[in-house]
Amino acid sequence: MMVAKDRLHARETVSKAQTDIDLRNDAAAIERLADAAELLARLADEDEESETESTDGPIESAVERIGRAR
Repeated sequence: MMVAKDRLHARETVSKAQTDIDLRNDAAAIERLADAAELLARLADEDEESETESTDGPIESAVERIGRAR
């Protein structure tokens, strides 16, 4: 559940950065994009850790990842 919230937060942050870019507020856009990049990197690390811990086969792992994405 936390992963879904983090992904949603990252999407919202990128959307706000796009608005900042449209408004020519470059400093705010850069800060928001850096925040989103940090969050996505952490999520990628967590995904990688969970994949290495799993003993399931590739199909089971894919089903599990799809379930977590929902």
